Amino acid sequence: LSGRYELEGRGMLFHYPQGSRAGFYMRNTHIDLSIAFVGLDDRVLAVREMEAESMEIVRPDRLYRYAIEAPSGWYAERGIADGALLRLPPGIALPE
Repeated sequence: LSGRYELEGRGMLFHYPQGSRAGFYMRNTHIDLSIAFVGLDDRVLAVREMEAESMEIVRPDRLYRYAIEAPSGWYAERGIADGALLRLPPGIALPE
């Protein structure tokens, strides 16, 4: 979401079929975001808040399959926290 000034209720899904430990940071991202890391068992490992332009690297302490960026506070507003089960909506095609 680099370079954006608003999300208009959208987010971004990062899919790592074999799992990842890569970190995320906010260089050139002009809005605060929330990010959820989802483990290989499709459960939320961690939800973190990320500040605009921050170079702090954010990652969970375990391997994750998905990282999902959303508007700041989106997960908290919906009661989504560590341990929640992810169910992707129909129509989302993920590469193998």
